[in-house]
Amino acid sequence: MMRHCGWLATIFLLPLLSFNIYTSANNIPSGHLTAPSWANPCLLTNTATSGLNYLVMNAPENIEATIGGDLYRVRLLPGSMDADKVFLLIDKTDYRLYVYEDVTLRKIYKVTFGNSDLTDKQMQGDRRTPEGVFHISNKRMDARWSRFMLLDYPNETSWTRFHDRQSRGVIPANATIGDGVGIHGVEEAAGINDQYVEQRINWTLGCISLKSADIAELYNVLKVGTPVVIRR
Repeated sequence: MMRHCGWLATIFLLPLLSFNIYTSANNIPSGHLTAPSWANPCLLTNTATSGLNYLVMNAPENIEATIGGDLYRVRLLPGSMDADKVFLLIDKTDYRLYVYEDVTLRKIYKVTFGNSDLTDKQMQGDRRTPEGVFHISNKRMDARWSRFMLLDYPNETSWTRFHDRQSRGVIPANATIGDGVGIHGVEEAAGINDQYVEQRINWTLGCISLKSADIAELYNVLKVGTPVVIRR
């Protein structure tokens, strides 16, 4: 369904919500757009799209230069947000994970990935992080990575891209798409600590890694079903 309703626009335009939102922009009423709307572009109405258009027209170019450091230090507490309105934006170029509640940017985390080639995942074993609109399908405590939140990769869009690449000879005909992609902490037992995230050292097999304290905090405020947009 996503390929028929312009989901790419969501992935590439959604980061523009990062600007002027967390300071309570006066031009967009509270509750105007919700996480499910952004996750499913088919639900966007002309009225909803007007909020996005405003942000596109008024957004600065550099998120990091605009937001300052406050949203790295703020704490997210269980029950402090409406879980039904929360969604995540993961920007591979910025090595950042942005937590939104409705149209409000609530927190920013530093993250790292797998392959230093930050392009879209193509097949099993390439250690790339997939791009698109996903959802958290499972949460669990994990002895290796502290916490693990599984994404519903591969989804319909992932399979469409995969088969298209096979048909064009971009990937081998016997390639497999892969699975098990999620959001997790570092791997302390293997000597992989928070500095890997701080220094942008890509070490995973394609998952998104946060620092130990950050994954613990994020895990406690998200629910199964939370939309996750991953882009470059």
